[in-house]
Amino acid sequence: MKKETGYVQDKNGVFTQLNDTNGGHSLDIKIDRDNTTGYIYTHLNDFPTGKTDPKTGRPFINKIKRMFSPADVIKFLQIAKYTEYNNIPLSSVYGTMVSSSGTYTLKFTGNTADIKDLKTAEEYESDYIKLMKKGNEKGFLRFLRDHIKVEGIELYKIKNSGRIRPKTLDESGKVETGDC
Repeated sequence: MKKETGYVQDKNGVFTQLNDTNGGHSLDIKIDRDNTTGYIYTHLNDFPTGKTDPKTGRPFINKIKRMFSPADVIKFLQIAKYTEYNNIPLSSVYGTMVSSSGTYTLKFTGNTADIKDLKTAEEYESDYIKLMKKGNEKGFLRFLRDHIKVEGIELYKIKNSGRIRPKTLDESGKVETGDC
């Protein structure tokens, strides 16, 4: 596909399709403070843009990061923060991203009072891009630790078998895969 798709879920279990933006390369994750429990969406594979490099004649490729973006993390934390007001259990809050490199879910087990002083997605972008060069999981976990700085954000990878594995950084900064 050349267009992302996704849904938000409300506290009654109803899913509402998300609208695409940026020519289908992003989704507008609208959340209702009193009703949203989570979201699920796809990330695309790399694909030709339809333009070619005039020097080489090679097609320009749209390179996709197959991990949550800074904007996705901010939306996830907003949903978690809203549990202070909406009588939705924090354990129900999630963000899920499906891609060819894996299906990942965010959960929050921290203190919602610690969700504060977040920057905009644009302000995080350059740091995020640098860290993602270290690999999807490692770069993303380092981004959470070093730039989002909110304790209790947990990353899980869901295997095709249905097995769920938590992903964390050890003390040396390497990705550890736990058992669930």
